[in-house]
Amino acid sequence: MASTGKSRKQPLIHLRPWRFLRAFSSAELAAASGLTLTTISKIENRHNGPSPVTVRKLAAALGCMPSQLYIVPADVAEAMRDADELRKAEEAARRESMRALALMRPKRYPLAGDPLAGPKLCT
Repeated sequence: MASTGKSRKQPLIHLRPWRFLRAFSSAELAAASGLTLTTISKIENRHNGPSPVTVRKLAAALGCMPSQLYIVPADVAEAMRDADELRKAEEAARRESMRALALMRPKRYPLAGDPLAGPKLCT
């Protein structure tokens, strides 16, 4: 079989858990590794598998060995699940409080002469 000249897809790495472990924002990791924020985003969202050079840059910035980026540490995975559950609970509580506030808001009754009320109700 002849080669088509296309490079093989690179294996995906688990960048987000490592970034979470080191408390880096995406922008901070991009600056520390010398990569663009777009590259970090594409790797984290599994659009691109990084090249070996990119993996080495990320590992150096995160203070780990390149091979460690291919695994998710168990404690980090658990912490991420906990943080995700907390975020979902906070979002549900926020939606519920907004719903309760909307129910408590008094209805607006048009006043005579109110330009937003349309036709005058009394003369």
